[in-house]
Amino acid sequence: MSKIDYPYIRAWGYMQGSHQSYIDDQVQLARGTKAPQNATYWDVVAKRWNTVDDIVDNPVGRNTRERLAEILSKRYPEAMTP
Repeated sequence: MSKIDYPYIRAWGYMQGSHQSYIDDQVQLARGTKAPQNATYWDVVAKRWNTVDDIVDNPVGRNTRERLAEILSKRYPEAMTP
């Protein structure tokens, strides 16, 4: 299986309950703007891609990281392969 691009955008969208068409649009935007592969979402106010690295290291942030990892392993296992 080939590695999927922008897995965190996909997982973030799923976690937020976004429609697949919106997630697909975000992935296209990421491709077009050459977003980092660990991008989670486009911040329209700051006009930049937020990434997994921007998730704060506190109980809420750790829970968010764990949830993203769970979604990736279940919905996008190909993203987890080296």
